[in-house]
Amino acid sequence: MEHDSSPTVESAVRSLRILLDKEVGAEQRRLLLRAKDFECKKVIPPDIQLAVDLLRTEAATGSH
Repeated sequence: MEHDSSPTVESAVRSLRILLDKEVGAEQRRLLLRAKDFECKKVIPPDIQLAVDLLRTEAATGSH
């Protein structure tokens, strides 16, 4: 993602940074993030779906 400057990727990265900064700052050890929580008119914004997919992939592979 670091080489992709599309608006969707930039928005996903920004959303993740804000979310993770807030949670880490509150010393959270676990994060529950569901794309469905962000849906509007039954549509999940592409940047949120990308962020959720990225976190799901990282969690599944054990990358930290």
